[in-house]
Amino acid sequence: MEQLDKSSGSLLEARGRGMAQELIVDVRGPEISIFVRGTCLKMTARKGTAPWGLVCTELRADDPEAIFTRDEFKERAWTAANDKAREMGWIV
Repeated sequence: MEQLDKSSGSLLEARGRGMAQELIVDVRGPEISIFVRGTCLKMTARKGTAPWGLVCTELRADDPEAIFTRDEFKERAWTAANDKAREMGWIV
């Protein structure tokens, strides 16, 4: 499991309700999972058959306790997954 480096600008952190919520990136085989510890928020994407994209295979984006809205989480998780896929050479 890996947290994105803060200097890359890819680690996303929000503060609220007295705690920080960060997107965590976990790569296992052909899948990249993005989640927020302590919430139900999770997105999993896998390398697509074309060299320029990922395919979302799982999305749990509703959690009333999370400080991210559904749309904020989807946008940030998708960006983090694509950044990681580019870093690993999965997509161009």
